[in-house]
Amino acid sequence: MEMDRRNYVNFEAGKGRLNVARILRFAEVTDSDPWAILASVLMGSPRLARGAADNKLVTVFLILLAEFEGQVGEAIRTLDTAEAVSAFREAFRTLEASVTSKRERLPADWLREGAARIGLGGGPSSDDDPGHA
Repeated sequence: MEMDRRNYVNFEAGKGRLNVARILRFAEVTDSDPWAILASVLMGSPRLARGAADNKLVTVFLILLAEFEGQVGEAIRTLDTAEAVSAFREAFRTLEASVTSKRERLPADWLREGAARIGLGGGPSSDDDPGHA
């Protein structure tokens, strides 16, 4: 990333001011989602950046939003907030169903995590658990 080690360590630790150019460069070098990184900082959810690193979920959303804005232009102002909430909620429910069905198709993961919950070990470490950010 063409930065000294100390600055990189501070960058990774989230210290210092938000530098969009640096985040964009980091995402390019790591082939991750720069907009998910920015959103995760704003939302206080590092899990979003990790989860969207490969699938570029937030970038996809923003591309589609840009396409939508290009199609409807100024008429975007006529949308009711409730309509937007309803449409996005439905889209996210569809994605949630996809994630849920994939989870159900991973019995080895389910078994390992379930065994850890009942004290049999073999579960994910706190570093791997998305609930521990």
